[in-house]
Parts: sequence; structure tokens; C-alpha cells
Amino acid sequence: ELQRSRAELAETLRIKEAMLEQANILLAESRQEGDSLAAQDPVTGLMRHRAAMKVLAKQLARCKRHGEELAIGLCAIDSYKTLSPDWKYKARNEVLQWLARMLTANLREYDSVARIGGDTFLLIMPLKAGNDAESICERLCGQIASGAIKTGRGELHITVSIGIAYAASSSTVKGLMAEADAALDYALK
Repeated sequence: ELQRSRAELAETLRIKEAMLEQANILLAESRQEGDSLAAQDPVTGLMRHRAAMKVLAKQLARCKRHGEELAIGLCAIDSYKTLSPDWKYKARNEVLQWLARMLTANLREYDSVARIGGDTFLLIMPLKAGNDAESICERLCGQIASGAIKTGRGELHITVSIGIAYAASSSTVKGLMAEADAALDYALK
């Protein structure tokens, strides 16, 4: 009887270990899915702030290592704060989604775009010889200004301002973001 009890306990232990292993797998998958959701803005589908800062840090390190240029742009909708109370929630989201699509479609494939808060988008632009961020951003501003957003509230038109900062060999992510933020504040005035 003692051997039968040991065999039953061993079988129960094996079953519990298998259940624990399966639970750990599900937990890891859930954590990974949660990390993915936390990294992605639910309205625009773009990266969120934390994920964008990781990409920016990697790009900054890569550009320093290879002696290449990097620029960032902080893009915000002009007069968004004064207009947004008049826009219904759905229309505001439609505007943000449209802007995200415009930025993504009109930047180069190796550039990155993130929504880092409210109506603020971060553009990460590694520069090749002969490229400059000003011409890229001027083109973006023109394309956005000439576009029309079809919303449930009717057709809306927006303009954006972009504050640009160029990375130097001593640049940090925080410093670069502060420079772009100051340039955006100046552009919005």
C-alpha cells in the first residue's frame, strides 16, 4: 500500500508540474503580449513614448558609432489645444489616426514615428549624405496642410509644427529631446 501511495503521489506531482509548466508558458505569453500593448499606442498603432525612447537611444548610439548624422523632430498639431474641446472624441481620434498615417506614409522606410503624448509625435530620422531634416519636415508640413481629414463631423484641415534637433557626438536622448521640445515651442509661437 505504501508503494501505491508513493506512485499516486508521484503521478499527482508529475501532473502538477506539467500544469505549473503550462501556467508559466501562458504567463510568459501574457507578459509578452502586455509589453507589446504597452509599447503601442491604441489610437494610432504607433510606438508609445517608452518604446520610442529605446529606439532613439539605439539610433543615437548607432549614429555615434558610425559617425553618421541623426535628427529628431517633435511634431504637434497647431492650435490643437484650442480646437480639441470643439471636436468630439471620435473626431479627435480620427485626426490623430490620419496624422499618424500621413507621417508614416511620407517618411522614409528607415525613419521611425511614435506618438509620445496627446497630439505630439516623435520623428526619428537617421540622415544620409545630402539629406537634411528641415527639407523632410517642410515637405511633411506641406503635405499635411494640403490634406483633408474625413471625419464623422465632416472634413477637417490641420497644420502642424515640427521642432527639429540634430544629434552631436555629445548628445544624450534627454538633451536631444529637450532641444527638439524648445524648437517646437518656438515653432508653435
